[in-house]
Amino acid sequence: MTATVSHLDRTPTAPDPRFLKSRITNDPGIYPGLKENSAEGRRYRDLVNAYIDALGGIKHIPETLMGVLRELARLRVKAEQLGANGEAVSITEMCQLASTILRLSLRLGFSRREPEQPDLQDRLRYLAANPTPFVDKPEPEDAERDHA
Repeated sequence: MTATVSHLDRTPTAPDPRFLKSRITNDPGIYPGLKENSAEGRRYRDLVNAYIDALGGIKHIPETLMGVLRELARLRVKAEQLGANGEAVSITEMCQLASTILRLSLRLGFSRREPEQPDLQDRLRYLAANPTPFVDKPEPEDAERDHA
C-alpha cells in the first residue's frame, strides 16, 4: 500500500525567493542613499513607476535596463533639484545632465519626437462633437450696438 504525500506535508527545500534578492530588485522604486519619504524620494519613485508603465510593465523590462531606468530617474530628480534652492546653477553641469538624460532616454527607447498633432479633419470632428463651453457668442443687441 502506497501512502500519498500532500504538498502541505513537505518541508520547503528552498528559501522564499523574495528574500534571495536584494531590496532594490524587489522594489525598483527605491534608490540607495535617497530617503524614500523625502520629496526627492517620492519624485524618484514616481518617475521610475512612470517609466516602467511607459515601457509596458516591469515584466517586459530586463534587469540590465532597470539599472538604466533607475539612473535616468535619479538624474532627472537631480536636474530638477539643481536650481530649486535659488542657488547659482553651473551651465556646464546642467548641459551635461541634460545630455546624459537624453542619451539614457534614447537607450530606453523613448523618442525625441513630439506626439503627432491631429490633422484638420480630426480637429474639426472633435470640435463639432465637443463645443467649447466658455466661448461667448455676442448677443444680437450687442452686435447691433457695436456696428452703430
